[in-house]
Amino acid sequence: MRLSKRIVLIALAFVFMGTALAHAQKKLTNTLVITRPSEHLVVLSTAVDRANQTLTIQGLGFGAQPPQVWCETYLMTVMSATDSQLVVFLPGGVPDGTHLLTVVRGPSDKDRASFHMTVGTPGQGPAGNAD
Repeated sequence: MRLSKRIVLIALAFVFMGTALAHAQKKLTNTLVITRPSEHLVVLSTAVDRANQTLTIQGLGFGAQPPQVWCETYLMTVMSATDSQLVVFLPGGVPDGTHLLTVVRGPSDKDRASFHMTVGTPGQGPAGNAD
């Protein structure tokens, strides 16, 4: 008889502990606001393909929707977009040289990134040493 009373008391203790834990978890869930850390937009690199008139931009945090891409003050056309890669139309009229590229996905500072990209035409660089 003594053993069965202990078993009942232990079972009741587990029930009370389970109820208390479930209540605490529910209260915690109702009071916590779970947020994802803000992800800054970052441009890591660019690659120019003059033959196909494209510019590929590698980076982070471009977002679910295609962002705006600017070359200096010219709004470029985004052809394809993922969260880490953009492919934009690069018109043949963009001259060789270094240009300020800006990617914008929203209004805040973390939604904008600038990058100095180099545009060059293959075969137009400085001549190498013939030695």
